[in-house]
Parts: sequence; C-alpha cells; structure tokens
Amino acid sequence: MASAAQYAYVQTRLQARHGARLSDDDWRRLRSIGDLANYLQVAQRGPLNDWVVGIGVNTPVHEIELLLRQRFRLYVDEVSRWLDADWQQSVGWVKRLIDLPALSHILSGRATPNWMLDDPELKPFIHVNASLRNEAFMDSDCRVFLQAWKNQQPLSDAWIREWQQISPGKKQKKARLVQLIKLYLKKLRLQNESPDESTELLRDSLELDLRGAFRRFSGNPEVMFVHLGLVALDLERLRGDLVRRALFRGNVEGDS
Repeated sequence: MASAAQYAYVQTRLQARHGARLSDDDWRRLRSIGDLANYLQVAQRGPLNDWVVGIGVNTPVHEIELLLRQRFRLYVDEVSRWLDADWQQSVGWVKRLIDLPALSHILSGRATPNWMLDDPELKPFIHVNASLRNEAFMDSDCRVFLQAWKNQQPLSDAWIREWQQISPGKKQKKARLVQLIKLYLKKLRLQNESPDESTELLRDSLELDLRGAFRRFSGNPEVMFVHLGLVALDLERLRGDLVRRALFRGNVEGDS
C-alpha cells in the first residue's frame, strides 16, 4: 500500500496536468479555426501538442482516430505507473472503456470495417469463425465481455463489474465513481448512435461533474479515474474537430 506522501506526489503531478487543460475559451478560439492546417499549427503550440504531433493535413481520418486511441492508451499506461501496483490494474482497465462499441460490433459477428482491422488492440478478436473469435476473447482481458454477450448483458455492465472487482478502493468511493462512469458510458453510447446536440449537452454536464469530483477526490488514488475521464472528454473534442476538418479539407466554417 502506498503512503500518503506518494499520493500527494501523484496529486501534484495530476494537478499540473489538470491545470494545463484548455479552458472553454481556449477551445472556442481553437474551434473558430476552420482550416485543418492552421488548426494543427495552433494546437501544436499548446498542451495538445503531444496528441496531435505527427498528424498532417493529408493524414486519413481513420489514421487520425487510431493515433488518438493509441495515444490515450499510452497515456493511461503512463499515469498508472505513478501509483503503486495495487492500483495499476484497475487504472489500466480504463483503456477498454473506449473499445466497448467496437467490441460489441465484433461480438455481433457483423462485417468488420477496415479501421478495426488496423487497430492492434481490436484486430486479435476479429475472426469470421465464431469459435476462433470466442477463443481470442477468452485468452485476453476481454473474456468478461464474451460472457456478458452470451448472457445478453450490456458490455458496459461487465466493464463496471470487473473494475469494481480489481479496484482496491473503498466501496463508498467506488459507488460515487460508478455514477460518473455510467454517465460517460451513456454519452459514449449516444455519440455512437446519433451524435447531436443532446450528446454535447451531456458531455458538458459530465465535465462539470468530473471537475467537481476532481476536487472531492483530491489526495486519493481514485482521483486518477476522474482525471482520465476529463482527458477522454478533451480527446473526444479534439477528435471531432480534426475529423470534421479532415473530411471537408478546409471547407469547415469555424465552430461558434
């Protein structure tokens, strides 16, 4: 078990990352730039640089999305190492949250889009043969999703159950975090089904809740999950901006 001093050290690092996040005004200024090249140039001069480095005006949309997913996974690995071993597994499990819609698609047996084949975290599960697909799930950390699918249960429920089981946090704190996780999963589901204004409103509401939770969980290892939730929301904003500009190649009017 880590000491209070170690948690204070972790909190200091997280606070620095938290303070470097773009403000709402920063996002509005950035999103007013309609041209992808200029957008990238401005983003590279600020805290988004590590996320957008290597992305150019001719980078395909699927490659942009893959780069952001991979960098988020690497970021989760990085911050998990700040904590002691007791917490690293449950923090690492956050990486699978962003894969739930794709894993659900794969388990359905429907035709697989090329972008999933290009993702090294998804490709091992893609098989035309159902037995091979199930075997791949059983041989990985995603075995809980296969069981949930067979029982006609939401994969999100399986993710939460597994997180509660492997997380060493106290039950009361877990319960408060689960409510935030469920809000994020709801937003993720709506975003994949029909992205519209209601999804954006839910995102804004979730961000306010996460900001409050970041203060409440300050000094505790659970704050790591709140921080990663905020980072995920920032990346969703960034992804949307980049994809729209890449698709329309300079013909996007700056967002209001």
